[in-house]
Amino acid sequence: MSIPDVSAFKARFEAEVSRTRRCGGFLSVAAFGPGNGVEAAGENTQALHSAAARIEGRVRAYDHLGWSDERTLLVVMPDANLSQAMSAGARLLRLADDGVISRPFLAAGVATGYGEIEGGAEALVEAACEALRTASPLSVGASETLKGAPRVLVVDDDNAFVHALCDRIAESGWRADPCVDAVDAAARVQESGYQALFVDLVMPERSGIQILALSMARFPKRPTVLMSGHDAYKDVIIEALSWGPVMFVRKPLSREDLESALSMCRALLPGLGRE
Repeated sequence: MSIPDVSAFKARFEAEVSRTRRCGGFLSVAAFGPGNGVEAAGENTQALHSAAARIEGRVRAYDHLGWSDERTLLVVMPDANLSQAMSAGARLLRLADDGVISRPFLAAGVATGYGEIEGGAEALVEAACEALRTASPLSVGASETLKGAPRVLVVDDDNAFVHALCDRIAESGWRADPCVDAVDAAARVQESGYQALFVDLVMPERSGIQILALSMARFPKRPTVLMSGHDAYKDVIIEALSWGPVMFVRKPLSREDLESALSMCRALLPGLGRE
């Protein structure tokens, strides 16, 4: 493997961002450069380029190496979640140092996106470089802004309930966005940025079934959790369960019901089943 020029690397990186947007899953980038408190002096820049030569060929065959600038080496890692990327960053740091560098100066910063990454490749690089600036030499820092969490849209006209449920979902490591307006939800479920839905069955202006139908027309494989505290819609629920990856839970959601719902989503979404 040879490290490509800047334009070739950028094209490969953008292609991976597009693939992740289209197919789902994780995409991580690690930025290598001088650690926190280390000046980006000429000798360190030269040592970094020597370290890049040692890293070259020791990454996975489908990873991509390139330069963000002369002082920052990037490794783009498709299908790697944050913990996997952190481990890879630590391994590559050891390879880069390998006892050759007399004074350790090199560190790494890692950022991870999932599915449609807001800001694309540029946002990933910025987040990884920000994490790099906080990392001490021979350590790996993780981005606080891009951690690779799948996004869930939670739709319910009960404001208190929807925000409480979003908080509970977020505790499991997901990004959860509340939506209390069914008309707004009808538009948002047709966006590609959400990997899963929680939808109340009974709402004014639009029913949960109508919202589900709009979602399934665009994304038939996107898992959806229907919720209701009513018992009068059994036939409707049974029909909806036959449409695809749909499950039903009773409100208010117990801890077990929420975990079962998230487990269904993990099993169906790319990359989550192996976390």
